[in-house]
Amino acid sequence: MQLVQYFEERRQIYRLSRELASTRRFYERHITEARKRRAPRAEIEQLYDEMRLQTEVTDLELDRLITIRLRRVADRLLLTLPKYEDKEVWEKENPLNYLILTHEGMKSVRRSIRQARREAAEYFLKWVVPMIGIIGALTGLIAVWKR
Repeated sequence: MQLVQYFEERRQIYRLSRELASTRRFYERHITEARKRRAPRAEIEQLYDEMRLQTEVTDLELDRLITIRLRRVADRLLLTLPKYEDKEVWEKENPLNYLILTHEGMKSVRRSIRQARREAAEYFLKWVVPMIGIIGALTGLIAVWKR
């Protein structure tokens, strides 16, 4: 179930990223054309405003999905998230009225996740590598005795 959920989240994040990039390319192409034909400054600014309006909601939805994903991974690893009162890490003043991680908050949570995974891998390797060595030595001894 977790694997299906993971791929569904990745698909949604990928779809929104592509949509955001496509919208930006569309408006950047029109802005470049407007500059080439020396359009009035007001028209170029209007295109920038339209681009911001079109991309803001998609960008916030993308941040919301990433926040959900990071919270789920942190919960699974039993990590504590930053306090919700911390304005540098959490943002609520957005049109969708969601509580999402700021980019600095995302970096912080990702750093904690990487550190927890690294520690788990180190603990695992601390026991597995010697066991593999012992198994290899025993296999070698058995092979020599059977000759």
